[in-house]
Amino acid sequence: MLPCLQIAATFLVIILICSDGNIIPYDSDMDIFVLAADEQKIRRLATERVNITKGQFNLVTRPGPYCTLNPGERMNCKGQKVPSMQDTCSFCGPLARMFMDYGNYIDMFLINIELHTDSSGVPIQLGYVIEEEARLGLLELPILLPQRRCRMMGLDVPCPHHPGVLLGMLYNTQWLKPYYLCNPETGKWENS
Repeated sequence: MLPCLQIAATFLVIILICSDGNIIPYDSDMDIFVLAADEQKIRRLATERVNITKGQFNLVTRPGPYCTLNPGERMNCKGQKVPSMQDTCSFCGPLARMFMDYGNYIDMFLINIELHTDSSGVPIQLGYVIEEEARLGLLELPILLPQRRCRMMGLDVPCPHHPGVLLGMLYNTQWLKPYYLCNPETGKWENS
């Protein structure tokens, strides 16, 4: 696990479906935000790619800066530079990825957080900047707090008070709708 790493549960965004409390059905991972100040801690905890052991927790970090699509600096699970996504390790978007077996993983994205207060010092908003975005986002605290418990990947974990609102702000209001659907007639993936 990640000892002494400040992953504030309030600021973890655990992707949920409101109706059944499970992970988004077309998504194969879980995304969490970690404080940007902890980037070097995470990098120090990373598993060298040549030491990845299937069946044990492995933490790998991206070799270069954030990228959304190709080209980007990528390295596969054998430690070789590759031009595109070829395996669980050859990502370039999140800072880090934790996995036990290939294909199921937790992606860690960097976030900077600032608390906004009213004139009397009472917290009212949470300002945040996610690594890949240049703009400051603002969350009203009632979206996050009070936290509630939910089931995620078989675990009882803290979740935002209004996860659907949060997902709509972070992704878009159509977050439940998959980007691609399988055409049953052709067997091919098509834009939804």
